[in-house]
Amino acid sequence: MGLNSHGCKKFEELGGDWWNPKGRLAALHRINPIRFEYFASKIGDLKDRRVLDIGCGGGLLAEEFAKEGAIVTGIDLSPVSIDAAREHAKGSGVEIDYRVASPLELVKEGLKPYDTIVCAEVLEHVDDLEGFIRDSCTLLKERGFIFFGTINKTLSARFFAIFVAEDLLG
Repeated sequence: MGLNSHGCKKFEELGGDWWNPKGRLAALHRINPIRFEYFASKIGDLKDRRVLDIGCGGGLLAEEFAKEGAIVTGIDLSPVSIDAAREHAKGSGVEIDYRVASPLELVKEGLKPYDTIVCAEVLEHVDDLEGFIRDSCTLLKERGFIFFGTINKTLSARFFAIFVAEDLLG
């Protein structure tokens, strides 16, 4: 995925905290229902829709899609995060194809294109943004939906969202 070293290290340290709503990812747990509802409202019926969650982390968003009947693949470069996602999915009774992989690796596999691709809170951690977006779009079915959600790249947004929120406040 071309994550920078700060992004990789941070996500490896999260481990089992992905599914703790009062843990270091409490804010993510609070916004997850809101952003899922937004995505679902734009897509419509999710039943049997092929969804790719790029940078899925511990699988919070991927599980929401799977619960609605989507056929979900979640990819992330963090083996620790993918392990947490697989473990939680097992306990939740949802079937999700989790992989330690980048969009480029999926492109090289020549997989059938996805109906919907979601990439939330990942772009700010990517070094080769142009290549990352190109590879992601290559995986999308014609007339499919692709959603990128990220922190604004202004200096103040980076300071407050990444340094203060992530680094200082955890």
